[in-house]
Amino acid sequence: MSTPPSTPPSAPLNAHDIKRYSRQLLVPQFGIQSQSSLRDARVLLVGAGGLGSSAALYLAGAGVGTIQLVDGDQVERSNLHRQIIHTEQSADDHQYKVVSAAAAMTSINGNCVVLPESVFLTCKNVMDFVTLADVVVDGTDNVSTRYILSDACVLAGKPLVSGAAIGMDGQATVYNYAKKKTGGGGDGSSERGLCYRCRFPAPPTATQSCSDAGVLGPVPGMIGVMLAMETIKIISGVGQPLSERLYHYDALEGRAMVFQLPGKRATCESCGDDVGDDDDDNVQGDKETEEKGKEDGDKIREGSKRRRRRRIRTIEDTRLFLEEHQLPTREESSTMSMSTSTSCSFSSSSRKDKDDTPLSANHCISCSEYNVVREREKKERRRTRNDDDDDDGVDDDDQLSSSHHILLDVRSAHQYAICSLSGSRNIPLFDLPASMEQLKEMEKQEGTRELFVICRRGVASVKATKLLLEFGLSNVKNVTGGLDAWHAEVDPTLPMY
Repeated sequence: MSTPPSTPPSAPLNAHDIKRYSRQLLVPQFGIQSQSSLRDARVLLVGAGGLGSSAALYLAGAGVGTIQLVDGDQVERSNLHRQIIHTEQSADDHQYKVVSAAAAMTSINGNCVVLPESVFLTCKNVMDFVTLADVVVDGTDNVSTRYILSDACVLAGKPLVSGAAIGMDGQATVYNYAKKKTGGGGDGSSERGLCYRCRFPAPPTATQSCSDAGVLGPVPGMIGVMLAMETIKIISGVGQPLSERLYHYDALEGRAMVFQLPGKRATCESCGDDVGDDDDDNVQGDKETEEKGKEDGDKIREGSKRRRRRRIRTIEDTRLFLEEHQLPTREESSTMSMSTSTSCSFSSSSRKDKDDTPLSANHCISCSEYNVVREREKKERRRTRNDDDDDDGVDDDDQLSSSHHILLDVRSAHQYAICSLSGSRNIPLFDLPASMEQLKEMEKQEGTRELFVICRRGVASVKATKLLLEFGLSNVKNVTGGLDAWHAEVDPTLPMY
């Protein structure tokens, strides 16, 4: 059984509390002291989205005394299928998620103090939030924030409850949990479990976000409930938290499994062994020993034990790490498409394109410019049709690709089915190499025509354009910004997803 954080003696529960939480109090493993611990606790919940929604509702409902919410996003309608704490009204009003969530939480439990912070978590503000919390919950979906939160929790000695969800899979675990402690599980120098950096010394290169790969609504909801449960266990001292274990939920198969994770790494740059400030002389001695060993044929003197100095000694070191690996924080990437930023989950999409050379201006066209091409060709077709006095009953847009130019949509087939520009042809990016000869032959048969490439946000289309150019097609242009930009610049009625 875990041990709850060390707190001053709790005041007894009043009659209102006993009535309200009676069903929890009846659980033999829980009881009065556990409920009092929840009431006296302060939780930092970062992210009021899919994971944070259900976690926030259950933490408030369970009776956590103070919950600080941190999220700089505003509510959108595309959030509502999974972020059940928000409403259509809050989306239409463009409310900050933390404001919308706070209203829902206090409507469930008026005794819960909710502190909404409508900012994104960064290296500049993280320690201000983390140091005040008993437990930190990570409900975000990007790599940068995970490193920031994990390093901050190690520096402050706080347990971190973390989850992720994408598609039909979800996972949850607990980082930096004090496994042996006489005074509690929140602070102190006791032995702690692994941190996020123990699992990922270098940023994972295969990540996607819900906005890219999609997610079925109940999946983050279920993982958010798991995050709430682990938080309650840590605070109350009930049960065994998921420290050094990973809970995995497979919604497709209706199956849940718990995997044992390796323990903390002695060489972890955040929580691993450290020589400390008092051992600088030993470090210098070790360096001299190493140099002498090299002179003697790389034989280090017997008995010398060189220990690794931790790299992450302040949160500024985290900032430098993120900068080194080109991982912007959410505020720094607010103007970027989320498909090109560093979302974190466990699907498959390269975090950084191997070929990041930008396309030349000759092979790029804006949505507005491409719309001019479409409108000009539609007018030409109408004029030709009038001259021939032949109405074939076919819409002008549907004839664009067959008689004027080719619009190639390189999204997956299931995304293409959601919405598309009329007259486009769908060849998914991964199928493009197999279709290259067909495209070349089409160009030969019908003469040199322009080939425009489009996708959802102008990322996959860049890769496709480069691939087409490599295969020898020269008259190719990428439609910059993709369908998102088309919606913003040309046709706001185009469905967005």
